[in-house]
Amino acid sequence: GDYDFIGLDEVFDGDEGDDEETGGGAHEVDDLIDDGGSGGGDNDEDVGGVDGLYDDDDDGVVGLGDEDNDGSFGGDGMMMMDLLVLIGVVLMMMMMVVMMMMMMMMMIRMMIRMMMMMMVMMMMMIRMMVMMMMIIIMIMIMMKIMGMMVVVDFL
Repeated sequence: GDYDFIGLDEVFDGDEGDDEETGGGAHEVDDLIDDGGSGGGDNDEDVGGVDGLYDDDDDGVVGLGDEDNDGSFGGDGMMMMDLLVLIGVVLMMMMMVVMMMMMMMMMIRMMIRMMMMMMVMMMMMIRMMVMMMMIIIMIMIMMKIMGMMVVVDFL
């Protein structure tokens, strides 16, 4: 190989030192990743470079990602948006569950409060009823006494 011709490339370069690692003039870094190299260097990882991490055999099969760039969803497509949506959905679910729990807690608290209030109200009502009964009985007794007085007067 002409090592003087390229220089640093030779660290990765398996063939002659003409700036191509797999025969198509790929980036040097691509070839660290691309084991197959069947696509011919500059198309190794299909425009991606990093894609090669998923498509090691370089057969263009949409395995973990959209290595062949045909637009079908896969690992590539999953990259940011789908992951964000997924995380968002999960977060929404979590929030919903938390909200439900909070609502349940609030409802239980409210129920207990309402029960307490009802008990107090019932006590108050009973007290009022007792008071009314007492007043009515007092009035009845008064009436009786007054009636006796009137009868005595009439007599």
